[in-house]
Amino acid sequence: MRSLAAIALLICACSKAPSTSTSTSTSTSTSKITNQAKQVVSSKDIGALAARLRYEAGHRPGSGLKAEQVLDAMGAAGLALADRRQFLGLTAHASYCAGGTTKDGIGISVCEYTTPADATAAKAFVDRQYAFADTTRVTHGAALLSVVGSRDAAERANRAFQAL
Repeated sequence: MRSLAAIALLICACSKAPSTSTSTSTSTSTSKITNQAKQVVSSKDIGALAARLRYEAGHRPGSGLKAEQVLDAMGAAGLALADRRQFLGLTAHASYCAGGTTKDGIGISVCEYTTPADATAAKAFVDRQYAFADTTRVTHGAALLSVVGSRDAAERANRAFQAL
């Protein structure tokens, strides 16, 4: 949660920075940015995010591949995550998402959907909405695997994913 708060703080500080004028001192500008960020990032905002993550964790699909199962397979394929964490599934139209980063900097996420058709539709949405370089996304059943990093890692991940 601290990293989410830090990201929100950084976004707010960058987007709400006061206009530059010759009469504003550096210390005053820094103070205004800090105060604005404190006003925008409140416990209520973080609480809503935490509540949504809890909701998603409690309302996972009853069948299909589970993120933990897929991430375990990634580890067996030599793509073990340094740490696992839940992601906001809502951003990918998913019921639940989890993943992390390997020690080599490869990002891996798995999202769970109710049906294979939902996973396929979500992949099309995510491909359009989040078109990042070096990103490979594949579906298998009602799950969507995303790998950010090398093509070799994406191929190893996809083989392990499809074998499930």
